[in-house]
Amino acid sequence: MLRNFLRFPLPRFQKAFVSLVWVWLPVCLAAQAASASTGLEMSLQETYAARESEAPEFQASRTVQTAERLAAADSARPPAVPSDSSQAASEVQADPLLPEILSPGEKLMWGEHGFMRVIGAFPLTEESREKELQLRRTMLTVHQIGGFLTLASMVATDYCGQMIVNGESGYEGAKSTLAWTTVGAYFATASLSLLSPPPVIRRPGWSSVSTHKALAWVHFTGMIITPLLGTMIEDKHDLRLYHQISGYVTTAAFAGAMFVITF
Repeated sequence: MLRNFLRFPLPRFQKAFVSLVWVWLPVCLAAQAASASTGLEMSLQETYAARESEAPEFQASRTVQTAERLAAADSARPPAVPSDSSQAASEVQADPLLPEILSPGEKLMWGEHGFMRVIGAFPLTEESREKELQLRRTMLTVHQIGGFLTLASMVATDYCGQMIVNGESGYEGAKSTLAWTTVGAYFATASLSLLSPPPVIRRPGWSSVSTHKALAWVHFTGMIITPLLGTMIEDKHDLRLYHQISGYVTTAAFAGAMFVITF
């Protein structure tokens, strides 16, 4: 029954769906370009201000902690070395520059002893973190725009694949080109998110970003399985149905991920 449904010719529905995507795409790109000017992340000063406004006792407790640390540093400092006052002040723990939780990729690239710190490109300072947040905004903006372009290529690939299933062999060349274009665009777009610097704060709880990341596991798995099945179809024609289903599930998950992060 499922095989018969997937082989059912739906040219009008498919054309309408593709047209909807291509209309939705420029609207989303325009909205993203407009929102990019406001920034996707707060600056360090805005982050600290928000943190203090959310917890009124934060400033008082931090002042007490600061005084205690200074007193401890003064008592432990040798009296014969007056220049250590600056060192004692530097020992006071400042506001954290990195979130408490880092992904493995963020820890490898941007952690306290990450690659970017080791090579000296981005030392772990407040000034450097400001530059990292600007870089993060840029990378995530390009990541989202690349996501829309990848989705359009993915839908076009599904359309050509469905036409081939419906008996239109003339779409085979276009489908092959679009498929590998989609794979390249997908992993290039994903790398922008995976390699971007971390934010200053990660708030606990479920959010649209959490849904976006959960769906990412689905479409990432699909982007591994679907091309592999596609390369095996010529030798095993019975895999065509699984390749087709995998392609549609991957597209649906990817479209859902783009939808929740945009709206």
